[in-house]
Amino acid sequence: MMRTMERVTARAALPLRYSQGFNPRPAISLPVPRPVGVASRDERLVIRLEEDVPAAELLERLNRHSPEGMEFLRARLIDKNASSLPGGITYCKEVTLSQAGPLRARLDELQSQDAWCVQRRVKQKRRGRRGPQSAPATQPLDIKPRIANLGLDDMTLRFTCVPLDSVWARPGEILQTLGLGQPEELALLVRTKIQDEIDSTTERLTN
Repeated sequence: MMRTMERVTARAALPLRYSQGFNPRPAISLPVPRPVGVASRDERLVIRLEEDVPAAELLERLNRHSPEGMEFLRARLIDKNASSLPGGITYCKEVTLSQAGPLRARLDELQSQDAWCVQRRVKQKRRGRRGPQSAPATQPLDIKPRIANLGLDDMTLRFTCVPLDSVWARPGEILQTLGLGQPEELALLVRTKIQDEIDSTTERLTN
């Protein structure tokens, strides 16, 4: 994806800012990376320019040189010190008829629980410069207050990940909690929306 973005911005002849050093790279980034294998209908691209380009012109130039199936929808100027991280990320997944019944039962069961704890691996420091790395360790994390608008609408599962103390629930952890933890289920997940802020229609699953 990053290589594609680099080619698009280069073809659009934008006044890109480049990094310093032996191998300068354009100052562009995708600050909201997707889990491996997850499709996306919404991406966020941050571009640093040497000079201002009006938003309408920027969109026109990017879309004129984008590959088929990619469309830039909006552009805005952000302060260089402002965070480009979102307030929420929404995902959806189509479920099969055989999955729908057990999934609804699992959702009902979870609603009565105060916490939805998962075991998350934490990085361990090496014992020495060349010494063996310690065994992977885990720590519990309650993902319930980090999920919003979880529900099954007809045959579509939807949920929004929201940060709490700068920590997010991972989509794979949510699917595992719902009984859909097989790797192929994660590959069927689609990211549908990146939200700057959580709006009034977003309901956290607080305790």
